[in-house]
Amino acid sequence: MIRRKDNCILIVTSSSGGMEYFSRHIPPDVETEFAKSASAARRKLAEKEYDVVVINFPLSDELGDELSEEICEKTSSGVVALIKSEVFSELSQRLTEYGVFCVSKPTSSYVFEQAIMLAKASGKRIKLFAKKSDTLREKMEEVKLVSRAKLALMEIEGMTEEEAHKKIERDAMKNCVKKRVIAEEIIEKYKK
Repeated sequence: MIRRKDNCILIVTSSSGGMEYFSRHIPPDVETEFAKSASAARRKLAEKEYDVVVINFPLSDELGDELSEEICEKTSSGVVALIKSEVFSELSQRLTEYGVFCVSKPTSSYVFEQAIMLAKASGKRIKLFAKKSDTLREKMEEVKLVSRAKLALMEIEGMTEEEAHKKIERDAMKNCVKKRVIAEEIIEKYKK
């Protein structure tokens, strides 16, 4: 299971100068971890989820665009890509389609800090939408189960849909459980 800790940033940079720069510009109250390559970053991301991942292009084992896209597709972490100005236009056009915040190098500390704040905010919104999506998925699953249970009661017990519905609601209230639990019991009872 992937661990989660708030206010944590992963900096992916193959440059020792980059490590010094980032160490100076990340607030002290933010937990910061470093990875020197895309493969090292992937290992860290498999173990832990970060609020923000900063990628200093190019990396020693790849450019960094594939890693950026992969993080955006598979996690809710905000991604900031620091890209040399010579290739910024080409790469940023493609990476922003994935939700990567692209910053041209060299950059000011103000722009860098703003990019991190924006990436962090976008990551929080993604987490919120994912939570809402999970809630809707659970509700839809419950509706399906209750419908199957009502159908079983109608076919086997000869109840009307309204009677079956009331029975499930009544049993759920009587037992202080969700309708889903009663529906699962009914489905299991009448399994063939």
